[in-house]
Amino acid sequence: MLLGTLNIDEVLANYFPKTYNLVPLDGEELPEVDALFIDWIPRGKKKTPAIIQQAKVINHYVKQKKRIVIFDRYLGMTANEFEWLKKFNVVFTEPAIRHRRDFTPLMPWTESYDLGSYPNIDFSKKTIDLATKDLLRNKIGPFEDYFVEFATHYPKFSVVYWSNLLKEKEDEYKEVGLKKRNFEFEEIKSTILIGTRTAYDVGYLYPEVFNLMRVGVLPLLPKEHRFFWSLFEELLIEKIGWINYNLSVYEATAVPLLVDVYQKIETMWPEMMVEHTIDFLTRKLEK
Repeated sequence: MLLGTLNIDEVLANYFPKTYNLVPLDGEELPEVDALFIDWIPRGKKKTPAIIQQAKVINHYVKQKKRIVIFDRYLGMTANEFEWLKKFNVVFTEPAIRHRRDFTPLMPWTESYDLGSYPNIDFSKKTIDLATKDLLRNKIGPFEDYFVEFATHYPKFSVVYWSNLLKEKEDEYKEVGLKKRNFEFEEIKSTILIGTRTAYDVGYLYPEVFNLMRVGVLPLLPKEHRFFWSLFEELLIEKIGWINYNLSVYEATAVPLLVDVYQKIETMWPEMMVEHTIDFLTRKLEK
């Protein structure tokens, strides 16, 4: 099968069967394909090149009645976009346990690791204790409950964020020691998987979580994230002081704690295994 792909990640691409020839759809020319998989990018206020390309791909292939599987990674598809797309040969998926009507749940996917196979972590690069690149405009409450509260009470740790906020808020956070700057995931020791109230209610997990874990970032879970307590049992934040302890012993405990999450995925959340994702996608694409 010639499978057109847009925004596909490397882990997923590597697991497709050899019978699939993946064809990136990120160029000017749009080649002939049998079906498509699109990791959906939400439309923002500005028409970025990625958004323009996504619209071009959609418009081209729906007219050919091609089978399209869309993964709405950020739950960002608008009602108008959905109403138009559902007229065509489109399968809608999203990483939420209590999913929207007409969407099929498809959880974030990952490979699994044990102590012997875990990717090498360069601890010398870990210069930031706690950080997030999450969009914060709808998460100010959780951000203040966890990141700001921790920075206020434990000023010896470096706490960093990268998100555009009102200047008044940025100045307020700067006063208590939070730094705003861009960074690479490899630089940070830990993050907190904060979400909106809707994310907590529907069981939506921060979609970059497994990319973070692969480079040694500990994903701490707020207690409000009730659907995932069993998965992040050892990383559940009961009180702010626990983050202090976690960071103090980071180098000795990071890999065992991360491996524990992967072991729980294998036994309790197999739908997060990349093999499960591939099985689901191939069944949907070949219908």
